[in-house]
Amino acid sequence: MKRAKHSFNYIWNNSCFIKNMNYIIFFLLTLTTLQANYNITIKGPFDSNLYDVTQDYNDDISVVGFTQNYHVEAPKEVYHDIFSQLASQNKSEGEQIRLMRLNQTSGAIEYDFETSLPQFNRAVALVKSINHSYFVGGYTQNGKLLLLKVNDKRRITHKKIFGTSNFSQMSKLTALRDGGVLAIGSSMTTRDRGDDIFEQGLGLNDFFVTRFDKNANMLWSRKYGTEFDDRGICATEAYDGSIIIAGTTDEKAKRTLTLLRISERGDKIWQRRYTDSKVNDVHDIIRLKNQTFLIALSYYNSLNKKQARLINFDLQENILASENIIRNSDFVIKAIKEASNQTLIAVGYTTDTINANSDGVALHLTNGLKLLWEKKLGGKNYDAFENVAILKDGSFVAVGQSSFNGSEVENMWVVKLSRYGKVSGHTHTSIYKELEKNFAKEIKSEQLLLKKDLSLTLYDSTLHFDIGVSTLNTKQKNLIKSIKPRLLKILDHYHDRIENLSINGHTSSVWNDYKFEKRYLKNMKLSTERAYNTLEVLFKSNSKKDMKLLSELLQSSGNAYKKTIIKKGKEDKKASQRVVIQIELKE
Repeated sequence: MKRAKHSFNYIWNNSCFIKNMNYIIFFLLTLTTLQANYNITIKGPFDSNLYDVTQDYNDDISVVGFTQNYHVEAPKEVYHDIFSQLASQNKSEGEQIRLMRLNQTSGAIEYDFETSLPQFNRAVALVKSINHSYFVGGYTQNGKLLLLKVNDKRRITHKKIFGTSNFSQMSKLTALRDGGVLAIGSSMTTRDRGDDIFEQGLGLNDFFVTRFDKNANMLWSRKYGTEFDDRGICATEAYDGSIIIAGTTDEKAKRTLTLLRISERGDKIWQRRYTDSKVNDVHDIIRLKNQTFLIALSYYNSLNKKQARLINFDLQENILASENIIRNSDFVIKAIKEASNQTLIAVGYTTDTINANSDGVALHLTNGLKLLWEKKLGGKNYDAFENVAILKDGSFVAVGQSSFNGSEVENMWVVKLSRYGKVSGHTHTSIYKELEKNFAKEIKSEQLLLKKDLSLTLYDSTLHFDIGVSTLNTKQKNLIKSIKPRLLKILDHYHDRIENLSINGHTSSVWNDYKFEKRYLKNMKLSTERAYNTLEVLFKSNSKKDMKLLSELLQSSGNAYKKTIIKKGKEDKKASQRVVIQIELKE
């Protein structure tokens, strides 16, 4: 599958990098290169990545990550060697947080904001808050933690830089029901009592947790852990307001899962280390609608391949279920979300053994952790998903990074998928092109007439009905049987976006010399029978899967002579005796 690549290139004017032109060119490319699929790679000259995604209040999509920029200035003096000249020219801007808003339908970038903080920084999380605002969480290169609050115009209203005097790093932001957020990560041990998250007697690295209210005011900051090396990864809020935190503990080259429950004020309720567990890393934790919790982690199997594991547990530390997702190659779930019907959407990456790279992977699971479907996406280089958001219409958006064949540069990657795992996009245009391509022979020979409303009319005069006849002739039946497999393939591919497959019967306005009432009723009955007989040929002699699909979509109706064919100002009575097959899309 080819990806739609909305790409932009930085423009160099001699040795000066003209950054503002980049946005103008990207905007123009967005308008002119939109493809059918919502599968977007945002390309730049240096590494960039997306780590989180959410749906906006206006239903558009916001994504956050980082981008790298390097600015080169023209030399202002004469140098005697190339090394001195290069050293004078290179002024690194480095990594900066990148926040973008994408149109939910087209994927066009409507807003693009990049920080310009003095310390290089990277965003890891985006949380929608109250009053149409957002929290962005991340960390700086020198080991400080970073929280930004951004309003609906994407302007920074609050900026907090916090942490210890030693190195700290954020992993996640968790939304809280009071409108605030919880920052989760790791911090190196310190003995400086002036640190805002100091706690004595812990190990090399420890969990850190910091709570902010809805106005970005810091409420408290704490460290938790063991005498070993502990790393806080993710957290979720329980129904009673307490907080469950998941992370890892390293002891003598063995990594295990550690779970921690704390109160709203940060007081420890319980802490459990699962010493019998084999863990490579912890990736995500969510609270399910049944008030239990689900954690996604990875472990190494006997062949030294990373494999995904999902663990379901309750508030009292009891493990309720555990499911390993086993593949022949590396397979990692980075993020997981629960849909309104209690099924689960998960994204991550898997190793492509053929091309020796990785692909992004999306999964749909039952609430019992059984696989419903699995979708791999990517090219010949490195591709991976980092996070996912379920949208109001039941589709979902996965974000991460992608690189092109022959390039070492990582690019931002956004893919919108339907609930059935199909890449979403401009459905009407896509289906029209599919119909045009699949029925090219019949359209060229004028057996079928394809219109922009996604209708196919039996067009040739030999495919029209005789006056008063509702049964299909041999040519009509043969044509419908011929196009049926191709039509079913299109219906299956776009199933989640199609409301109905309508079979509409039509008649001319004549019916002997009957008065209006009787003439209308007889023509309505005739047109309905024509529609039904066509539907019957479409429905019969299919596989159970295809019959189930058609049973969900098929709809027949008679139009009598409401839409007769007019040629040169007169009704074409023969051409009006027809059947039209039309795909109707969901709003």
